[in-house]
Amino acid sequence: MNTRNIVIIIVITAIFAAIAFTLFQREPEVKKVIITDSMDFSSDEEPEKISGESSFGRDSDIFLVIFVKNIKKESIFGIKWAYIEKGSEILLQEDSITVKNEGSGTISVSLAKKDGIHKPGSYKTEVIFDGVEPFINEFNIK
Repeated sequence: MNTRNIVIIIVITAIFAAIAFTLFQREPEVKKVIITDSMDFSSDEEPEKISGESSFGRDSDIFLVIFVKNIKKESIFGIKWAYIEKGSEILLQEDSITVKNEGSGTISVSLAKKDGIHKPGSYKTEVIFDGVEPFINEFNIK
């Protein structure tokens, strides 16, 4: 075999390796987003079996939990918490999370309390992952 044939074989092998690598890459995804006051689940539980809540007490710790799969390093999540008053949304808190490690699991963020309690009323959260259409949840505080 001459040098030219060896180079052609190496190039073709590299092309097939690149194609195989691309085919086996899994797309990152958000499986589910819930609002909860309890973190009584493990990150390896099936997200479909975990449900969020829609009503909380004023002194509850409130968490937004994002179940992710195949997330890439440096992916960005934008999270907005809004209070709804007379049909208008008032932005209370905005979080930006940059993923440090690749993989699957959960990302949790809590809503800050003012003077140790939350204002009663209707709330809305919006999660944006890499510019994709937002995941929206609504809940109430009594």
